Amino acid sequence: MHSRFKYESTTITQAEQRDALVRLDINLVSNDTTFVYQDTMLNVTKTRRVQHYNKHRLINIPLVLGYEFDAKKLSIGIGAGGLFTINSKAEGRTLNGEEIIDFNNTFPIYNKNLGLALLGKVHLNYALTEDLYFGANVAHSFALKNWSITDTEIKANATSFSITVGKKM
Repeated sequence: MHSRFKYESTTITQAEQRDALVRLDINLVSNDTTFVYQDTMLNVTKTRRVQHYNKHRLINIPLVLGYEFDAKKLSIGIGAGGLFTINSKAEGRTLNGEEIIDFNNTFPIYNKNLGLALLGKVHLNYALTEDLYFGANVAHSFALKNWSITDTEIKANATSFSITVGKKM
């Protein structure tokens, strides 16, 4: 699973500019120009943009109860259940408070055993022959507890789409 970390921050500070040109005085009769210099304060705007793609590898075991409606060559199924994560590995960047941190398996920020997520699933199958089918699936899971072991609250939602070819038993 891949995710995108996108962060933007803007800071405005004041900086002193010494001997800055602040005014031009032009005498319209004599056409003389006087340059007026003085120390002044400037607003300095800084923008920081970070975009990084994180990698998450999970070993999940789904347990789903469902029902399938058959209509000649077409079948539609729905299901709900749990998704049990037994192991995880992650690497990338994230925000911890005000600080951007790097994480990996040596410096983890996620629980290695994430636990339980709710899972909902819908599929549509088309029978190619009596036992062979072609199908499309959509599943969505929602983690029940915080994934993070830092101060950041991370509850994962994941939606997956898949295309299958299978044999009915």
